[in-house]
Amino acid sequence: MSKLNLTKRDFAALAIVLAALVALLLPGLSHLRELSRRATCANNLRQLGGAFLSFHTTKKELPPTALWPNRNNVLTLWAPEGERRDTTIAPHANWTILLLPYLGQDQLYAEFKAGVPISDPKNEKLRTTELAVMSCPSDAYHRTNNNYAMVLANGAVSIFARGNYAINMGVSELLGAGGPVGYPHPDGIRYAVEGNVARLWGNGVAGFNKTFSFKDFRNGLATTVLVDEIRSGLLPVDGRGVWAFGAMGACATHAHGLYGDCFGPNPTRQQADDTYGSIRLHQLMTWSEISEAGMTCCDHQDYYHEAGARSMHPGGVQLLTADGATHFARDDINLNLWHLIHSRETPRKVDVRGIDASSSGEDFIAADEDDVFSKPEWTNAVVIDPEVTEDVVTNAVGMKLKRIPTGEYMMGAPSKPYGVEYPDENPPHRVRITKPLFMDIYEVTQEEYEKVVGENPSPQPADRSGEIRTRGEADEKSVSAQRQAVIERKRIRERRSIEESLYDAQLPANSEEEQSIQEKLFREESFVQEVGREKSIESEASGKRKAVLAAAVQKAKADYERASQDAKRFPVVMVSWYDAANFCRKLSELPEEKAAGRRYRLPTEAEWEYACRGGDLSPEDDDPALKLRHDIPLKQVGVATPNAFGLYDMSENVAEWCSDWYLREYYALSPSDDPQGPSLGVMRVTRGSTFVFRGNRCQYMQHAHEPWQKSWQLGFRVACEYVRSQ
Repeated sequence: MSKLNLTKRDFAALAIVLAALVALLLPGLSHLRELSRRATCANNLRQLGGAFLSFHTTKKELPPTALWPNRNNVLTLWAPEGERRDTTIAPHANWTILLLPYLGQDQLYAEFKAGVPISDPKNEKLRTTELAVMSCPSDAYHRTNNNYAMVLANGAVSIFARGNYAINMGVSELLGAGGPVGYPHPDGIRYAVEGNVARLWGNGVAGFNKTFSFKDFRNGLATTVLVDEIRSGLLPVDGRGVWAFGAMGACATHAHGLYGDCFGPNPTRQQADDTYGSIRLHQLMTWSEISEAGMTCCDHQDYYHEAGARSMHPGGVQLLTADGATHFARDDINLNLWHLIHSRETPRKVDVRGIDASSSGEDFIAADEDDVFSKPEWTNAVVIDPEVTEDVVTNAVGMKLKRIPTGEYMMGAPSKPYGVEYPDENPPHRVRITKPLFMDIYEVTQEEYEKVVGENPSPQPADRSGEIRTRGEADEKSVSAQRQAVIERKRIRERRSIEESLYDAQLPANSEEEQSIQEKLFREESFVQEVGREKSIESEASGKRKAVLAAAVQKAKADYERASQDAKRFPVVMVSWYDAANFCRKLSELPEEKAAGRRYRLPTEAEWEYACRGGDLSPEDDDPALKLRHDIPLKQVGVATPNAFGLYDMSENVAEWCSDWYLREYYALSPSDDPQGPSLGVMRVTRGSTFVFRGNRCQYMQHAHEPWQKSWQLGFRVACEYVRSQ
């Protein structure tokens, strides 16, 4: 056997070849390792899905996000950091703890002390235990030397093990349902107090002290997310990714849909997560370090609000839907779809498909003609403008319509808001309104809506006259009966005394005993007269009481009728986008309107802002005189001063539906001439301020809501087009 005579040059060449082979193989090996880690993660989610199913089968409901035993405790979600960390107000069990017996963790569940907060020393063994089923092997920050260290108000530190899976609390805003100040929001968080228990929930599958069942998922189990993947916090001060702590970001995702700045998988906006410890994290790490780590969060507040789904799997996150299936949602998933699958309130008629697909196509949803994704032809119709010379038109319902001339303006924020860069969704861009149209001078009133649709959905004044009459008559009957009983008892006592004296009345004539009885008989006769007088007085008093009652009933009736009459001129509210669009359709179908050639629709967003500005092409920034005021009541339409186009209440009273679908980046894609909005979507644009807030004059920042939602701060006005008769 001959020996290989290799020179140094040969060894160098061999080393180069081997290095090249390793370089070629390493990516493949790395990819295989990631596939294995992803498979382990998916298996964890399937185990959780089985536990959820067993829990639901046993309890007939899903577990809550967490149990906060005292109603004041839930309010600490918005409290300063130190207050929330007090052991007396920390949460007790969360959904993961409640699932432990269904995950084969009976011994660990036995360690749980339900009578004390989870941060209490008695629960240390439970909360510091590493749970394999709650650990994604791809998360490099899920390790014991990075456990969460919660500093309590008394200075003590509670250590928590990390976790990578969060229950879906939904995509509702934490700001209250119906709309917080300056932000009319029909899909905000809900809050209810029952005794000493406060419940807080959104449109997800669980809430604080609030549970749901599978029957509550309107679109079905296969299209409703139960659990999102999340990441462990970057440092021990970062409260994200904690399996035993019941809060947003720790064990729950929340408000990471189309609202706000925490949208989609692995959100990248600078202020994306609003969670525990974010301020302290920014004190220990730079913006660039946090951003490069893919864990952006707010630097100026750390109350619980937005908390997004995150993972270290390249390109997306894993999800568990309520049917027990796992999905890999790519980072570029269509955000409309992402929003829909995180709401249990998505209507059944919405055909949701493509959870594992990207946003590359628009066929992720198959919509039938009656679906929320269809765009009816009678909205945004092409204008055929005949020679209509009137400046103001009154239609068959009595609505006054004002001609809006053509023109152009810079749509969007007039200057950089708060001194920062323009939001992606609001860059200024030139828009031309090339077709004249008429617009409702006022917001549609309750009276007009009822005339056209036949009903009024707005909250109405209560007619208390019947209640007052019923209660008054009951009180009168009770008082009269009590008074009669008193009189009768007095008469019976006197009569009984006389009868007892007459018993065995074998008495000598003119004896003292006989005189005594005669006196008693005389007193009885006097008493009878006294009883008669008392009955007469009672009858007179009863008559006066009945007269007072009749007057109170009459006044209540008059107040109700006056309030009802006044309400007719208030803007109609509690109307969905569908309701507003249906009003336009019905109004267009009235014979008088057809004969006049008038067709109605909701204004486009571009038309709305143009009309709101009243021809002012370079509007001022926020008007300090119109800033936050809590004493502004909802008013009848037309009370305030009109704008330059003669339109009322476009910056106050109620926000208004527009015809456009909502797309974050639409302003950057919008055509210059008569933009109609995106062709598909989930939410519809709303514009304008409300009666609880007046900020900048035309609210340059968009809002958007699901078209099936309603709010007591949300109404609409109509646009009108003239169409030539054929």
